[in-house]
Amino acid sequence: MPARESESWKTRSRKRPRPSNRVLTAFIPAAPFCAAFLLGIPHMAKVYIYGMYGLGGRLFSAAMEDIVAAELRRLGNVFVAPTLGYREWQSIADYINMQPRGSKSVVMGHSMGAAAATYVTDVTRVDLVVCYDNAGQRCSGIANNCGKLLDFQDTAWTFVPKFRPWAYPGHERKIFRTQVAFGHTRCPQSTELLGRVIKEVKFLIN
Repeated sequence: MPARESESWKTRSRKRPRPSNRVLTAFIPAAPFCAAFLLGIPHMAKVYIYGMYGLGGRLFSAAMEDIVAAELRRLGNVFVAPTLGYREWQSIADYINMQPRGSKSVVMGHSMGAAAATYVTDVTRVDLVVCYDNAGQRCSGIANNCGKLLDFQDTAWTFVPKFRPWAYPGHERKIFRTQVAFGHTRCPQSTELLGRVIKEVKFLIN
């Protein structure tokens, strides 16, 4: 099991952007989602789904919104939030805590967004975490706050063991690993992997 990261590393790697940056990088895409909560629209959903881009946003991770989120929105009884930047994991945790009692939550991410998806489990419960080829920063350890994690590792780009999702003792069976070779930026475009995600979301709905 990888050692716990030092507090200084956590503070440095998870530092939230300054307010001026948040307006530019997060508030605008998140505005429809915030408005929906205020209006009560998503309160009919059984499953709430949140996604995060990796470094570079849509430049390298556009498929997280254009393919993965778009297809999940076709399902009934789900609410899929607009995809946010990887630094907005704390905002996603706040949104999860606003969900109706008894609803389920899914957090997905690509590259650095995949690691950020595990950070959400540090502060709140997530039923399903989906990591599309994590890279660039270490994941948090999986424990009581995570129900299940899908780890999609793409070996066509690079193999960096220290970036792979990991679990604390007693929680190792929550991680389900799949190796593919599509290429790092093409990983979220895979219909095969999307099918896996849809299957898990349908299970949560039922």
